[in-house]
This record gives sequence, structure tokens and C-alpha cells, in this order.
Amino acid sequence: MLAQTAYVESYRGWTLSDEANPAYLNAACDSTTRASGTPIYVDASQGSDDWDGTWSCPKATLSDALNDSSSNDEIILASGLYHENVTVNGKDNLVIRAADGASVVFDGTKSIADDLNVSWGTADGNGVQETTLPVDGWQLFLSYEEQVPARWPNAQFSDETVFNRSYWAEGTLTGSNSAYTQGWLTDAGPESGVHTGLNETINATGLDPVGAIAVMNLGSFRSNSRIITDWNASNGTFAYDGSGVGWKNKHHAYFLEGKQELIDQDGEWWFNNTNNRLYYKTPSGQDANDLDLRVKVQPFAISVENSDGVTVQGIDFFGTTVNFNECDGCSFTNATLEYPSTSKRGLGIAGESEDDRWMTRFYRSTNSFVDNISITNTDGGAIEFQGSAGQSHNNTVNNSYFHAIDWSAADQKGLMTTIYEGGRDMYFTNNTVHLTG
Repeated sequence: MLAQTAYVESYRGWTLSDEANPAYLNAACDSTTRASGTPIYVDASQGSDDWDGTWSCPKATLSDALNDSSSNDEIILASGLYHENVTVNGKDNLVIRAADGASVVFDGTKSIADDLNVSWGTADGNGVQETTLPVDGWQLFLSYEEQVPARWPNAQFSDETVFNRSYWAEGTLTGSNSAYTQGWLTDAGPESGVHTGLNETINATGLDPVGAIAVMNLGSFRSNSRIITDWNASNGTFAYDGSGVGWKNKHHAYFLEGKQELIDQDGEWWFNNTNNRLYYKTPSGQDANDLDLRVKVQPFAISVENSDGVTVQGIDFFGTTVNFNECDGCSFTNATLEYPSTSKRGLGIAGESEDDRWMTRFYRSTNSFVDNISITNTDGGAIEFQGSAGQSHNNTVNNSYFHAIDWSAADQKGLMTTIYEGGRDMYFTNNTVHLTG
């Protein structure tokens, strides 16, 4: 059975005890040499990249181990947190795996206080605090739980309303009234228990919807995000670039993101990508400086290029994932991935390329084997296998678990799919899919 939360204490600070660590067994590491063809050992907390990567003298980073590796080598990682973004390039049949019984987590987030070394300003009259990040951050976590991007109508992760289409606003268009044309949307007004209507909200708060991101399902099985370019207050209609959207004359629904003024509930945030200012309304008026807040800073931890037969095994991921490109016979097994993928809307990007999503992906890869993994909490699909029938085929996903997948279901390669295969002859066997957008 998959241990879907077994590594939670690892990314909250648990590490291997000193007594069990091999680096304490050999004080002569500076002169120890690893024999060619033997495994390269890595230990993020007790190793050193000045050492040669033997069991008793491990390296500190996967990056340095890759620098010293060749095709057919094996790299073994000790328990710990790893904050890396590496590429396997031109090394066939390489194995990267966790040591037996080890809890290895690649973390794609950074602590705002401890890693980025910045503090929050005083809360404004609405309870919103702000800080300037030295890097882009497009997903916010409180104690390793995702916080909600500021939106209207409001919805939450905690009660799973973000997965409920009832918490989207509606357009007035139906199959018979032709109320507006592609590139425009007229809000249908208040919905009991959900929202008071866009025009009514704007009149009450002074919100300017121009510049916000509208995530829209326009009567299609495909949802799209677009920047709002104009607003007609007289009839509650906004404009957007209608090129490339899935549009049919029925059942239009949408929600808004991407503006500071949308922050009106505890736990909501917004990142201004023009000046790197991050805004956050803390729960119950707490001081953000006293909270364990982290931001996602990288889409991928391990990428594979120009290499066949590469194995990534027994490694868990938080806020980041893997990316295989043009690989034959690569495998990804025995892994737990939490918050691995996210859209780029957190960076103010709407209508992002469906061919360049930040998600677990195999691009033009064949005979791939994905087994015994758990993927939970994504904004975007779980896994994509991209490429035509001649480029992507005979890929297998087996004995795996998918939960809370793609809460916005926007800008997807497929039609709101959890797993996408663009090629042929894919095997999807013995898997469980629970709660999708």
C-alpha cells in the first residue's frame, strides 16, 4: 500500500540520526576514493561535495553526484530534504534511488523567513500583509498546506469547494438566447449562497475587473484562462481575447483571479509579478512573521534529457516533480508527489501554452513505466505523455493513486484529463482516481 503521507515529517524537519549516518564512520574522507562502477552515495545533511561519494564518505548533492556519474551508474540517496534542480543528460541506464528504508524528499519550496530571509510588513486595514520576494513564487503554503489564490467567487481547499463548479459564477448565455458572442461574457447576477453578482460586487467594493484573470468554461469540455481587457458596467459584461478558447452556445461559467483587490478571505494571497510583492491575508489575523510560510520556486527537481533507460525510484516530491524528455524505457516508481504541478496563473500568466505545463510529464517518450506512485493536490493534470503516435507509445501507468487533481481544469492539453496520452498503446492499469476538477 502506498504510504501517501509517510514522508510528512521529513519535510517538516526530521533527519537521520547522527549515530546511523555513515559519514560519522570515517574521518578520512578527503583521501577516500570511490572505485569505478560502484554506487555513488549522497547525503544532504552529512555529506560533502568535496568527497568522492562512497558509502562512508557521501556527497552532499545529487548535482555533484551526476557530475561524477556515467551511463549505467547507480546513485543512492540517504534520508533527508533535497532542494535541487538537476538534469540527467546523455547518461543511459542511470539509476537514481533512495537508500533502502530511507525517506528522501525533493522540496521545490523555500521558507520565506529562513531561506529567502525576508519579513512581512504590518497588516493593512483589511488584515493583508505584504513582503517583497527575491525570487518568483507562484504557490503559497502555510505549514505545508496550500493557500488559496485570491479569487471571486470565493472557494476553499479545506472544504473542497474549489472542486465544485457551483462555486463558479455563471454567464447569461443559453442555447437559445445568444446573449453575447465569443470574446464577451455577461454575468448572470447573484447566486444564493455563492456570490452577490459581479456587477453588484464591483459596485460595493470598487473592484476593477480589467487586468484580472478569468478562468472560463464556455460550454465546452475545455476550460481556458484569459486576461479581462474591458468592462461594461451598464450590463455587467467583460471582454477577453476569444481566440483559441473552447466556446459553445451553452452553460458558461467562470471565476476571477489575479488581482490584489480579490483578497477578502483568510488564507488568500496574490503575487504581483511586476515588483515581486506578495500579499497575504493571514488566518484569524495572525502575524505572517510568526507563521511557517513557504513559496514554490521551481517546477522540476529532476529532468532527463538525451538519455534512455533512466530509473528514478523511491524518491518523494513536495512542490516539484520530474520531467522526462525523449526517453525510451525510463521508469518512475515508488514515489509520493504532493503539490507537484501548478498553473502559471500565480505569476500573472493567462492562456499558458498547453505544451509547456509545469507538471509531471514524459515528452516524446516510449516504453515508459510509472508504477506505485501517489500524486495528490495538483492545479493541472497528474501526468502527461506528449507526442504523436510515432513519438509517444507503449507507456504504462500501474498501481498508482491520484487524488485532488486539477482543481481549475484550465489550459489543459486534453479535455480536463487526469492522465493525458497524445500517442498510442498506453496501459493504465490497477489505478485509483479520486476527486478531480
